[in-house]
Amino acid sequence: MATFNTQSGMGNQPTARNDPDMTLTVKCYCGAVVQTDSEDELVAQVSAHALSVHDVDLSRTDVLAMANIAEG
Repeated sequence: MATFNTQSGMGNQPTARNDPDMTLTVKCYCGAVVQTDSEDELVAQVSAHALSVHDVDLSRTDVLAMANIAEG
C-alpha cells in the first residue's frame, strides 16, 4: 500500500526494483512524498500527483529514475 504525505526533499536514485524488503520513495520538490514497496503503486501515485498538481505527464521510466530505495 502506498503512503502519501507532505515532507520536503527530492529523490534521485536512478532505478527501483520490486523486492519485498525494499521501500521505494519519491519526494517531490513541492514537499509531497510517496512511499511504497511496489513499483506499480509508486508509478501510479507519483504519476497522478505530477499530473494533477504540476500538470506534468511522467512515464514509468521517469518515476522509477526518481525513486530512492531503502531496505525495510
